[in-house]
Amino acid sequence: MSVDVLLDQAVPSRSLLMVGSVAALYVALGGLIAWLEYRRGRRLQDLFIGWSEGLFDDLVMVLAKTPLEFHRQRSPATIVTRALGIERAREALTAGMLGVTVSSAVFVASGFYLAWLQPVIGVTVLAALGLMGLGHVLLVWQQVTRRRETAACETREAAFVAAAIHARSAITTRQTGTGVHKQWRVLHDLRIAASRRTQVLRDLQQAIDLAVTFWGPALFFLVLLASGGALSEGEIAAAYAAFGQCLLAVYTLSHASGYLVHVEEGRTLYRDLLEAPQRWPGHVEAALDNAVAVQARDAVLVLGDATAVLGGVNFSVAQGHCVALVGRSGAGKSSLMRLINGVDLPSAGSIAIFGVPPEHYGDATARKLLGCPTTWEGFLALTQSANAPHLILVDELFDAIDGGLVADALATARGRGLTVIAATHRHCDLPAFDRVIFLHKRVLAGCAPHAGLVEQNADYRHLFVDIQ
Repeated sequence: MSVDVLLDQAVPSRSLLMVGSVAALYVALGGLIAWLEYRRGRRLQDLFIGWSEGLFDDLVMVLAKTPLEFHRQRSPATIVTRALGIERAREALTAGMLGVTVSSAVFVASGFYLAWLQPVIGVTVLAALGLMGLGHVLLVWQQVTRRRETAACETREAAFVAAAIHARSAITTRQTGTGVHKQWRVLHDLRIAASRRTQVLRDLQQAIDLAVTFWGPALFFLVLLASGGALSEGEIAAAYAAFGQCLLAVYTLSHASGYLVHVEEGRTLYRDLLEAPQRWPGHVEAALDNAVAVQARDAVLVLGDATAVLGGVNFSVAQGHCVALVGRSGAGKSSLMRLINGVDLPSAGSIAIFGVPPEHYGDATARKLLGCPTTWEGFLALTQSANAPHLILVDELFDAIDGGLVADALATARGRGLTVIAATHRHCDLPAFDRVIFLHKRVLAGCAPHAGLVEQNADYRHLFVDIQ
């Protein structure tokens, strides 16, 4: 008995066996990849991204006209931008992408096989393959559009991160430090809000991807079995082509909607970032009526590793006074400066500048209230400027300056009603200050005129003698 006769007796139709085997392979591959994605997706995802980054992602960057020279630079902004680009590419290639790609390859192979068996319906199958190609073109176009829409947001976000890194490494200007901190906080809140708004859409997209990868082929296979051989080879091939078109249409729409969600997120982030400074109205007029320039109440600063760099600080600086900030290295002077200029927020307690916490000031108000010169010439210019800030923070600028010049500059600032807080290690200048804030072992050990601290505080006296 020939093989053909055995096959005819075993199954109602040879075409049913052929298409059933193809569908079974489709279901097996789709199910395996879906299981790998949802159970061990991170490793598989990283593998796929590593393979596609040099092909798909670079093609998208070229089409979007992203300057490659920018990515070759080594500045913090560039590093962060590159990391953000990879992370967004990772999101774009999440659950379903790899499974549907492999399943599409099986669909292409089986489609050509069916077209070879039934040349009459080859046009229908090739039309389905053309639709698949169109779907992938649409995906690339959506990715290019998303990159163009979010490029400005990514660049701005990277600039904030780079400025934040700079603000953490040194005392910077008040407007830079607080502006970065404030905008970064807004960006973080917007990310959380956008994630909540789009989580339902993301879950729906993943469900559609899983349906395309696994449940769709399984349903098609069950329909073939239920037909019991009633369909001819041509009808089965036509149904297969139509089924493939439906799957690709759903898949394309699913991912296109996902990319549109990314575009909308980028637009929202960029718009809100531009409007963010307006959310903190200034309090210049009300604040300047306050006779206390700086008020600290139980201010504590704790780093991320739970290390307390400043604990329980209580003091006040009257408007128009010049105050020195002294202490051994590591006593907490720079930490207190960062709390006053708004680069850091207190972990507990509060800091108020003219009655208002630093983070509540807008950028324009902050520039009017606070100045942080980095050179002696800059300090002199601020004390003599017609638009001088009302509070000037100085970090060890007097070490190489004649003591008489320092005293004259402080007298000028005092005469104009300006408040000066200066961190210094040079004790010969201390008599020129109205008061001295003495930090010892990261806590406030004294706040009084220099002569009073010498008489009353043994630690301060020892420090004064050691330096002399």
